[in-house]
Amino acid sequence: MLELYRAFRQLRVIAIQTGYSLMLADSDFQDMVKDWPHLEMFHLSHDDITSPPVHLTLRGVAALLHHCLTLKHFTMMFDATRVPGPEGFVPFFRGTLVQNTSMRYMGLYTSPASESVEVTTYFSILVPYLTTVGVKSVAFWSEWSWICTHHQRKPAIEDYVDAEKVYPAPEYETEYDSDGQSGDGKDWSRTCYPWDR
Repeated sequence: MLELYRAFRQLRVIAIQTGYSLMLADSDFQDMVKDWPHLEMFHLSHDDITSPPVHLTLRGVAALLHHCLTLKHFTMMFDATRVPGPEGFVPFFRGTLVQNTSMRYMGLYTSPASESVEVTTYFSILVPYLTTVGVKSVAFWSEWSWICTHHQRKPAIEDYVDAEKVYPAPEYETEYDSDGQSGDGKDWSRTCYPWDR
């Protein structure tokens, strides 16, 4: 499903809500996210699937945050029960320390997590300015609450809200060139979304 968007390197927002369980693995995801260096919001959520299988890990999240340095909000499920690889609790992606200072919100739905110092330290380094975490109250609330409490910024934990409710359908407005006349061949326009303001 995400493969279709790879050709659009200038994307700033990807928001997909699907009724299908995605079999997205770290290796596939790592290859895709490098094509979206300008992403500011990435929302991949499931419709009416209470506990979809999770294949992404913190390695995939580190790849996303490494390639998308201006990413501020994301929603997706991943396994945060342990930190990846031999690097220990320091987030590396292909030998480079990953630290995304733009990230403010993570929508986790029912992402599995563990109450561990390693996972918390990993998140504290990976997203040092995180302010809010959205978790579905039925699963892993206590684990994410523990992680947030021990994160250096102590992000607020709140009940997960679907991206479509947080970011309603775009309002379309058109901006014109300086002469204000459309159709004269000298116009430019761009779509303005609510989050542009």
